[in-house]
Amino acid sequence: SYDCASYQLLRELAAAFNHVYVSTGATFDDEIEFATKILSAAHNLTLLHCTTIYPTPLDALNLSRMEWLSGFAKRVGFSDHTLVSRDSTVAAKAAIALGADVVERHFTILDPDETKDGPVSINPDQLADLVTFSSWSSSDQLGYLRSIGVDLITLQGTPTRDLSHTELLNRDYY
Repeated sequence: SYDCASYQLLRELAAAFNHVYVSTGATFDDEIEFATKILSAAHNLTLLHCTTIYPTPLDALNLSRMEWLSGFAKRVGFSDHTLVSRDSTVAAKAAIALGADVVERHFTILDPDETKDGPVSINPDQLADLVTFSSWSSSDQLGYLRSIGVDLITLQGTPTRDLSHTELLNRDYY
């Protein structure tokens, strides 16, 4: 997320790789637009929406931001940093149901308290569950989310948004 505006790095990545994945967390809209111009040299570009709050509360996801990002890249996705013990894989599943081509999740085989990213990391069983969910039809995915009480309107938020105070602090720190 913090390197989306590192333009020299992006130039080097575009020259070296046929497919570049860029997380857009803690990045201003004009920086994303400029980054995608640089990365147009890459044969494939995937932009990942990310809310750079650790852990991310469900009401701050703004998953419809993927819709805005699709104006700059053919493939879009979601970088998920929600709290697994509280939210399980709901955010990743909602992103998939709403059209994410890619979901990035931290992954661990350790207990959540044994690694710095443990609280926002999924385990092998949760990964298998996400893979199974992704194989379902869109209507089955949405039906499942509704059946467990997921408020998709809240998770979608808005396609455009300002960075939150927390995201600005994280941006300055990193």
